[in-house]
Amino acid sequence: MHRKDGPKTMIQPKISEVKKQFICSGFMIHVNMKNVYRNINKVLNEYKAFCGKNQNPNMKRPWQYISLSTNYDEKMEWDYFTGHVVSKYDNEPAGLMHFEIPKGDYAVFEIRVKHAFAFAFTMGRLKKYIYKNWLPDSGYVFSGYEFEYNDENMKKINPYNVDLYVGIKKK
Repeated sequence: MHRKDGPKTMIQPKISEVKKQFICSGFMIHVNMKNVYRNINKVLNEYKAFCGKNQNPNMKRPWQYISLSTNYDEKMEWDYFTGHVVSKYDNEPAGLMHFEIPKGDYAVFEIRVKHAFAFAFTMGRLKKYIYKNWLPDSGYVFSGYEFEYNDENMKKINPYNVDLYVGIKKK
């Protein structure tokens, strides 16, 4: 993250194009602003337990992990998917949902914290900054989806290294 002096903390993302659609398998939950932290933690733990009991033969190696937020509505409710990038959907363990990461332009924000307790706080503050400060002044509009990304190499450095990809379109 790059910071500049000023009345607001200025974090400038890297603008990146995702040229190839990711296909993923995992779990999904519908959340809202009141239950987001409780329910996301619950689905993450359920998916982790599922993976401990079931091997997905289609999971790409080295692994890549995605958590996608999409289908926002006027009541600020949305679908939250979490899972691994896969090569195909055939012969998977029962109970997995499929989701895709769309091709397109993204603003990519790095999250680098050392401890679990700081992760949710940092993510919440960053998202507030993105949608209230950065996006309105950026020349872009939100395209309706965002995803958190980490992979095996990032986790080796620090388990709380995550890149937040915010889907964008030119105004």
